[in-house]
Amino acid sequence: GKRNITTVPPQALAMMNSPFIRKLSEKFAKRVRPDGKKSLDQTVNDVYTIALSRKPSSDEQQQMLKFIHYQTESYGENPKAGELAVTDFCQLILCMNEFVFVD
Repeated sequence: GKRNITTVPPQALAMMNSPFIRKLSEKFAKRVRPDGKKSLDQTVNDVYTIALSRKPSSDEQQQMLKFIHYQTESYGENPKAGELAVTDFCQLILCMNEFVFVD
């Protein structure tokens, strides 16, 4: 038999909760922002360019910057809050259908 390609919620959840994907996200974050000195604007551009081979739209840029700021705040007083937020952003990108599937 042949199975059509499908994406179902459990597949997406498996990607988002995968320790392997998290480890890849950590490495990706260190690659795009190794010392934390690069601006978040440039970091978002670099992540999109490397992962998706395109620049983010202006709406995507703003949404991702808001996401990173929200995640940074959610980590509270953690000294690595910014680093963790960028890792979360990288994980989000790695879990996007645009990254997972090639048309």
